[in-house]
Amino acid sequence: MTQVNTVEPEALIWNLSCQEQDNSHSYKLAATQLITEQGILIGSDAEADIRLNYSGIASKHCRLWIDADNILYVVDLGSEHGTIINNAVLIVGKIQALTADTSLILAGVKLDIEFPKVLPPKFKQATQKHNKIISSKVKLIQRAKVTSSNKSVQLHSVAVECLMTFSARKPWLSLLIIMFFSFLSVLELPQLKLDTSIDSMLNKNNPDMQIYQEVMQNFGSDNITLIHFAHPNLFSVQKLQQLEHVVHELESLEMVEKVESLFNSLSIRDSEWGLEINPLISELPTTAAEADRIRQNAIYSPLLKGNQLSNDATKTTLMVTLRTDLHNSAASKDIYQIIERIITPTRGEFQQVFQIGNPRIDVEFSTGIASDMITLAPYGIGVLVFSLVLMLRTWMVVWLPLVTAGISILWAAGILAYFNIPINLLIGILPT
Repeated sequence: MTQVNTVEPEALIWNLSCQEQDNSHSYKLAATQLITEQGILIGSDAEADIRLNYSGIASKHCRLWIDADNILYVVDLGSEHGTIINNAVLIVGKIQALTADTSLILAGVKLDIEFPKVLPPKFKQATQKHNKIISSKVKLIQRAKVTSSNKSVQLHSVAVECLMTFSARKPWLSLLIIMFFSFLSVLELPQLKLDTSIDSMLNKNNPDMQIYQEVMQNFGSDNITLIHFAHPNLFSVQKLQQLEHVVHELESLEMVEKVESLFNSLSIRDSEWGLEINPLISELPTTAAEADRIRQNAIYSPLLKGNQLSNDATKTTLMVTLRTDLHNSAASKDIYQIIERIITPTRGEFQQVFQIGNPRIDVEFSTGIASDMITLAPYGIGVLVFSLVLMLRTWMVVWLPLVTAGISILWAAGILAYFNIPINLLIGILPT
């Protein structure tokens, strides 16, 4: 029969020493003290079993005790500056076993624990098992470059732990910080811009953008607006005069590169001498007969029908090519309004007059996004409140996620305004 040496509890002594700058203290912790229900209380309070009068040590910082197998444990009692074991912050209330190679730091004060030289067999087995677990975790962390979908390795960071618990430890300071940045965001809100142009969503660093710019320089701008006119008697003397007036006003605008219309189109007809190519309208007609001849030539021309002129010659389109540098929401709004001022007087003279193209699309998107935000925001808040009440069964905590969402949106808008980043179609979706 193998004889097992036993160790009486009185013979087990843990030596605890701490040093900060020039101050050093040492304490002897007997098993008879540690095995009690209260264990050993460490803190700055006068009632603490081990009083550490250092900066950052809480009045009741942590507690040490041993179990029936003489395994030493520690638990943090809610200290402000925390308890660190092997460079990891100990979660408040979590019980952690200590071994001979464990590093224990309380609020920056390092505690060295010297374990008994003679340990019971059960303690040795528990310590070896604990060391194997720690060694396995270290190896997993070293190999944690790639994780699978079923397995993941979480690295504990002291900095992240302190950051996540900052508001709980410093509530009033956190509130002041939130109010300060919210105030700055409110000041920046008047500078927030809305850009619904397609170019705002393109990557300016994409190599294809340079090719795109070269194509526009060589072959003209793709920023085009079409102005539609419809009337049963489109080719009357009066209607042609009104159309010419609109064309002249558009051509005089600095933002316009060119205007393609009936007035700079060609009339192509065949004759016994070949093809006759002449301007469709060399000068404005003064009689109904002259206007009707222009109409017949327009209908006959294969280049006009289906392009600038409908098959029944009652509808025509002015194609306005704008400058290439006007691809933004602010310019589109100005262009749309200017063109509207030019064509508005003709709406009483024609059955239909309207413009389509990038400027109008940008304006419609801008107006629609702003309107949707105002209209949908109350519905979104209502759905959120209903869902929270349904899940939490109380109205008391509903305000917290609402305030959090509101502050997040406010800060996001403030950051966009500060860095002069306009709200585009994609960003505009997020707040709603």
